[in-house]
Amino acid sequence: MDKKKILIVATVWGFFNFLKNDLELLEANGYEVHCATNFKNVNNPPKVQNMIKHQIDFSRKPLSQNNVKAFRQLSQVMAENEFAIVHCHTPVGSIIARLAAGKYRKKGTKVYYTAHGFHFYKGAPLINWLVYYPIEWLCSWKTDLLITINKEDHDRARKHLHAKNTLYIPGIGIDIRKFDGIFTDAGKKRRELGVLEDEIMVLSVGELSKRKNHEVVIKALSKLSNKRIKYFIAGEGNLKQYLQKLIEEMRLSENVRLLGYRSDISKLCQCADIFAMPSQQEGLPVALMEAMASGLPCICSDIRGNHDLIVPGKGGYLVTNQSVQCWAAAIRKMLSGDKKAMGAFNRHIIEEFSTDKVQQKIKEIYLTE
Repeated sequence: MDKKKILIVATVWGFFNFLKNDLELLEANGYEVHCATNFKNVNNPPKVQNMIKHQIDFSRKPLSQNNVKAFRQLSQVMAENEFAIVHCHTPVGSIIARLAAGKYRKKGTKVYYTAHGFHFYKGAPLINWLVYYPIEWLCSWKTDLLITINKEDHDRARKHLHAKNTLYIPGIGIDIRKFDGIFTDAGKKRRELGVLEDEIMVLSVGELSKRKNHEVVIKALSKLSNKRIKYFIAGEGNLKQYLQKLIEEMRLSENVRLLGYRSDISKLCQCADIFAMPSQQEGLPVALMEAMASGLPCICSDIRGNHDLIVPGKGGYLVTNQSVQCWAAAIRKMLSGDKKAMGAFNRHIIEEFSTDKVQQKIKEIYLTE
C-alpha cells in the first residue's frame, strides 16, 4: 500500500527547526513527508531524516520576482506528486502554496495553513492591515483548515476569514521536561554573570530588534536607580550597537549586559529571578513559555500572545502602556511582590502548552484527515 504524501511548505529552511516534532509524528504514522523551502544560504540546517526535499526559491519579500519563480517551482512539485495534504507555514510561503494548490484541491488535496501570528493584529500599523489582511482574506477561501496559535488570531479568523475550518492550538509545544530538573549550579552561574546573592537578576531573551523593544526596560531601569538589579539580554540583532550605546548613556554599564547568542537559555532562566518580555508584537512567544516552565514570574507587554499566557497578579504583570514610566512601575511592583508564588503559578499554567498536549492535537488533525 502506497504511503500518503504530505507537503510541508515554509519560506525558509530554518523554520523547520520548529516543526521537528510534527515531522517525526508524520513519519511515525506512515506519511511520506516532503518539504518545500529555500535551502540556499543556510547555516547549521536542522537535521531532518527521511524527508524528500524540494528547493523552492522563495524570497521573504512578498513582491520579489523570485516568488514568481517560486510559484512555478511549487506548482511543478504538486503536479509531479499526488499530495493528500499541503500544510503551509510562514506568510509568503503560505500565500504561494495556497495559490499553487488551488486546482489540486478540486482533486482531493487538503490545504492546511498554520498562522504563527498574523501581521494584522490589534495595534498593528495601518500598512499591515492594508497589505496583509486583504491577502489573507482572499487566501482563506483556498484553505481547508486554518490553525491559529493565539486566541486573538483565532477569534478574528473565525469572525472575518473564510477557511472551511478554523482551529486553535496553543503554540508549537514546549518540552516542559527540559525544565523539570533543578539546576544545582545556579549560584555558580550567577557568580559567573556577576550577580551577587542579594541582587535581583532580570532576564530577557530575544533578537536585538525594534520589535523586541528591549530599550524600554533599559530606560525603565535608569528611572529606578536600583543598583541591586542586574539585567541580562540574550540574543543577537542589528540594534546591538544602539543598545550598547544606550546602556552607556544611561550609566548602566554595571547593571545591564548584552549576552549575545546563548545555548544555555534554560540554565539562565533557572538562575534568574524575573523574566521580562517587552515585545511590541508576538504570536505565542516560546521564550516566555520557557521562562514560565522554569518557574519565573514575568513582566510582559500586554499584547497578543502574551496575554494568552500571563494571568495578571498571579503569574506576573502585563504592561498595558509601553511607556518607560509604566515599565518602571511594573518592575517596582514585582520587586515587592511574591515572586516565588507567581513563578509556581506560571509553572502550573504552562503545562497546558506542553509538547505532549500540542502533539496530541496535531496527531488528531493528521490521523482524522
